[in-house]
Amino acid sequence: MYSHTDLQILDEMLNEQAKIRPQPTSGKPEIILPELNGIEYEVKIRGVPENTIAIKTDKFPIPKTFFNNVRGIWKRADFVIVAAQEQNQFIIYIELKVGKSPNKEIIQQLQGAESVVHYCKKIGQLFWKDNNFLENYHARFISIKQIKLSKRPTRELKNQKLHDRPDNMLQFQYQQVFYFKKLVHKEI
Repeated sequence: MYSHTDLQILDEMLNEQAKIRPQPTSGKPEIILPELNGIEYEVKIRGVPENTIAIKTDKFPIPKTFFNNVRGIWKRADFVIVAAQEQNQFIIYIELKVGKSPNKEIIQQLQGAESVVHYCKKIGQLFWKDNNFLENYHARFISIKQIKLSKRPTRELKNQKLHDRPDNMLQFQYQQVFYFKKLVHKEI
């Protein structure tokens, strides 16, 4: 299904319940991120590369019997999108918030999802014997806040030049559709 080695490994590694595959459209595929957090809603990411997979990182069990709940280490963001092409490879961490949340909590959730990806990266390198697995990807961190089901215009809450760290996340108010290029801030 995937032509990129990293996506083939992720597809084999991850349980079906943790994966979201791209949906075909008349143009480039789209990823639909469903959320059931008190209210049902979804976010569509349009224009994703062919070699893309989304991971529901909140399916990764909280390691309660191993780690203490200190410094937010039990937290994780809702989704991670891994997109690979010849020239551009991205890992996009996405946290969806129904209401307002302190940035400190969102940063911890993004860091938790980043930890899950680092774990998967090490698994791929050790068990698939691929030392380059998930190497050389550009990280992007996104927070989509104030999710309501009423429609309203898109509004970027913070306009940073590069959102490659959890503490420098790009923040949006909720909308149903986002475009991949806007999330990565790079022409693909």
